[in-house]
Amino acid sequence: MTDSTLLGMVLAGLVFFGLVRVFGPRGWRKPKRRTKRTKRVRVHPLILKERKLAAELRAVRAKLREQHLL
Repeated sequence: MTDSTLLGMVLAGLVFFGLVRVFGPRGWRKPKRRTKRTKRVRVHPLILKERKLAAELRAVRAKLREQHLL
């Protein structure tokens, strides 16, 4: 095998790999950007309590509205 034959085979392999890359199952898609993970921030216990009470109040108001008392 001569050098030019070997060089031609390597070149053909690279071209073939490139064609598979372009026209393959995934196509020529750019890799998706990963979204930056945001750091979870701790919520103060009093704020959690306030949210719970607000939800409870909404439920009571809805019940009263249902009974046409509000």
